[in-house]
Formats: sequence, C-alpha cells, structure tokens
Amino acid sequence: MKKIISILLSIIAIISAVLPVSTVAYAKDPIKTKTISYSDFKTHNDLVGKDGFRYNFTLENEGAVYAEFDLSINEKFVGNSYANKLDGKNGIKFYIISNDGEDAPQIVETADIFLGKNKLTESRLFCVKKALPAGKYTAFAVPNRNNYIAQMMKCKMRLYTNSGFAEQAKLPETAAVKVDAVKKLSLTALAPADTICAASWTTSDKTVAKIVTKDKNFAEIAGVKAGECVITAKLKNGTQYECAVTVTNPAPKISEKTLEIENASAKTLKILYTTKKVTWETSDKKIATVNAKGKATAKGVGECKITAKCGGKKYTCNVKVVKALPDFAATLVEYNKKDNYFVVKFKNYGTKPLTVVSKGAACMADKDSQTRHLYLKGNKNVVIKPGKAKTLKLFVKGKKVTSKIGKIGIMYYFRYGGEKYLAGVWCEDSSYKNGKKWKDTYTWECDMYRIRGLEYEA
Repeated sequence: MKKIISILLSIIAIISAVLPVSTVAYAKDPIKTKTISYSDFKTHNDLVGKDGFRYNFTLENEGAVYAEFDLSINEKFVGNSYANKLDGKNGIKFYIISNDGEDAPQIVETADIFLGKNKLTESRLFCVKKALPAGKYTAFAVPNRNNYIAQMMKCKMRLYTNSGFAEQAKLPETAAVKVDAVKKLSLTALAPADTICAASWTTSDKTVAKIVTKDKNFAEIAGVKAGECVITAKLKNGTQYECAVTVTNPAPKISEKTLEIENASAKTLKILYTTKKVTWETSDKKIATVNAKGKATAKGVGECKITAKCGGKKYTCNVKVVKALPDFAATLVEYNKKDNYFVVKFKNYGTKPLTVVSKGAACMADKDSQTRHLYLKGNKNVVIKPGKAKTLKLFVKGKKVTSKIGKIGIMYYFRYGGEKYLAGVWCEDSSYKNGKKWKDTYTWECDMYRIRGLEYEA
C-alpha cells in the first residue's frame, strides 16, 4: 500500500494547493473548494482503476479536518435506463494522507462517499474521527467505479479544518415526542471550534424511547410507549449532556381504516392509544363478523363496515372480502411402469390448505386408447398445508400406459378457500380453471431430462 500511494502522489498531474491554516477556520471559510469531473482523473490502474484529484494542505496546529461533498449526475447524459440502475454504490473514495515523517506517505483516514440509491444528487459530510497533528497532508479523491455513470458524475468537494473539536456543546434540556413519532435532537457546538465529531448517544429506557438514527451531532428518537427517559450525548472528551424526554400517546385511532382480506381469513382490529372499553359491530354479518376483541372474520365476498365505539366516539374500518385464489406449483415428474402409477410434486405457496381430490382424476394422452382413470392411495383426498410440499402417487385404473410422457397430461380436481377447481399438470406446465379462464401456476422441480419411466418426447 505504501508503494501504491507513493506512486500515486508522484504521478498525479492535477491542480493542487498548499494552504496554511489559521488557528480556527470555520465552516464558511473552506481551505479549498473544487468541482471535480471525470476529466480531472487520469487512467492509472494501481488504485480502483483511476488516478485521483488531490488537495495538498498544511495544518500549523493540531486540528480537525472535515469535508462536504455534493455528488451529482446529469440526467440528460445518464438517461432513464441508467438512472433506474443507480444502486447506491456510485460515488468516490476519499482519503486523508499524511506526508510527514521518515516513512512513505501514510493513509490516516478513508471513507466511501456514495450517491443514494436511484438518486441523481446527494450531499454528504465526512469528518475525521480524531484530531490530526500539525503537518503536511493530502486530501485525495478517486471514483470508486470505472464505468459510464462515473464518467457522468461530478463532485464538488469543500475541505475545512478547525483547531480542534468542540469541548463544549448545548443540548435541549427537555423534549416531548408522541408514541410512534420521531423527533430530532441536535447538539450545538460551542467554543473553541464549531465541529462536533463522534459524539455517542444512549437512551436510559429503550422501551419508552429508542434511538433510530444517530450521527456525530444529532440523534433521531422514536417514541415507543408513554413514559419518561433520558437521552444522553457524550463528547469525545467525556463531557455528557442530557435531555429529559417525555413520551405521550397521540389521540386514539383505529389500527386499520381500510382492510382487504381473503374469504375465510381473519384479522384483528384495535383502537390504539387508549385503555377505555371498546365495543365492536359489523354492518353485514354475511360479509364479515367481528367479536368483542376486534377479530374480524371474512364470511363471504363483498364489502361491509366494521365500527368500534370507544369513549363516546366511533371509529370505522371499510372491509373488502375477496376470493382466496390458489397459489401453488405442480409438476408431473415420473411414471412408474412396474407399479403403474404417476408421480406429481406439489407445493402450496398460498395462505389456505390445498386439497387434491382423488375422485375425477384422469390421465389424458394424445391417443384416446391411452386415457386412464386415476386415484390416490386408498382413494383418499390429500391436504397440503400452506408453505408445505408433497409428492403424490396417482395410480392407474386398468392397463399400463405406453404413450410418451411428453404427450400425457393429468387432469384432477382440488379444493382451495372453500372453492373447487379443475386443474391440469404436465411435465413442463401446470394450470387450473378459474371461472371460464385457465390460469397458469408454477412448476415444481421441473427438469424434463430427469423424468423417469417413459421417455420424454415433446
């Protein structure tokens, strides 16, 4: 790595500046600002495929270093097809390199600065996690990818220094937040510098308020339940700041204002943020019923309203009950000549049990003479639970089949969600009849070249 950095620093042919730094430099007084485009980079394969752009600078005193980056890609040049493929990993690699000492240049800090997923513009802040000693440094940026998007990307970089991190800060003494809401708490830096770096955040009771996002100078807290807790911010120097947080319930509301459920399914409704007694009723028991605990059970396809009464107020949920459609896979995988039966593999991806019916099953061939009636073992129906798979044997009534398996299909009936359906399964296809239309399903472990018993023939 030392050799690579040494080579990079010796061959870079880009504008650089050596700027002295005053005792305290604030955010509005950057030591260097530059908009970098792809043309600023020269081909060099020793580091992530590209040479980079650099700023040389000097710290006359120990100081903090941070940088702001504005990344952008021109939509006009990228085009929609590329814009939709931005995966959150397009951006630059940023280094702080020390040029002091007897050894070759050393990397003291590195970071990835990325555009957000499917975003054409992004602003990012980077801060070294420790104060750097006085000396000579290089801020070094390279594209993290060598592709068309990288060629269209621009990066405005502003580099700042401070004489050190803030030794004092300010945090609100109190804060209020509602349950299920989010509030931002920010540290305000005081003298001697305006940069807070690597402050840590904790909560005294995460069952009351939890920290959902935290950064160097702020934290976002979410209310979990009514109560009180303390949020603490701790600076690098050990100084702690506390904020007393009170979490309260918002106004009561129903858990679902609209609800769509499959027939024969159930869903429990609640009135949130209250301890008062709740009574429930439905506008149509033929569509959905509701019990004293708010459990709504679908009884028939259609629409109705479920109403809750609590504290002198009414809360309504519009319920739509829809037909539960089958969701499964089936594949004909084998014909056993010796014992005269077909093997079909099933997997139920739906939310209801799928029942394969023994009665009415048949083997359909290209020649009528090969058509046979089939039955399941013991002539009993087989139930396949949601998420489960089963391999079924359908026995032939009568003589063995001699047709090629690629010219054979099995017709059968199944029940799902209180409905009965006609279905067909082949070596490479599976479908069922929904009303007057046939609907394709999935195939389960289908591999026509592994079918045994009869030779496959399309």
